Amino acid sequence: KTDSLPLLKYGNGTTSVIQQIFQLAKILSTEPTKSSVAKTQNVTMTYQTSENFIYILVDEKAQQALMQKIEEQFNMNHVYKVNQANQQFAFQQFEQQLIEIIERQNSVSELQLLHQETQDVKQIVTENLENILKRGSSLNKMEDDSLMLLNATKDVLINSKELDKLAFWRKNGIYIIVGGIVLIWLLWKIL
Repeated sequence: KTDSLPLLKYGNGTTSVIQQIFQLAKILSTEPTKSSVAKTQNVTMTYQTSENFIYILVDEKAQQALMQKIEEQFNMNHVYKVNQANQQFAFQQFEQQLIEIIERQNSVSELQLLHQETQDVKQIVTENLENILKRGSSLNKMEDDSLMLLNATKDVLINSKELDKLAFWRKNGIYIIVGGIVLIWLLWKIL
């Protein structure tokens, strides 16, 4: 029936998708009660036929649970209006209930998406903190290495002073000893 056309605004349907829905409805109107999924042009249509009614959900992912909710809602509150189906807007109340179900389903999907995004952010923050801790460990290691290098430099400086003394005595030791002997001999002669 054309009563449900306003519901199409809740989907991302284009004119071709709407035509596909009507084609699918024509095919299914002669089929026995069944539930299945039809994929056409990057669109997944979950459909269920029951008691001369066809429930079609157009989405990128099949949502059988939502279809069953819609069928239960219709069977509980609106199946007795089937004889009035020829009247315009006979199922307007059902349409409002469908809109509420769809909005509730969208809210759940949005919450699930928000939860997933939160998990992604949590994972990124955890990775960043681990990287910071690794950098901290690297900085601590660099600090330890720099202290070892400082101590090694001090040892080299001490060793270089000792080497300077040794080099001085090797170079000038003979002259100092000879000068000392000459000085002692002169002092001995004078005294």
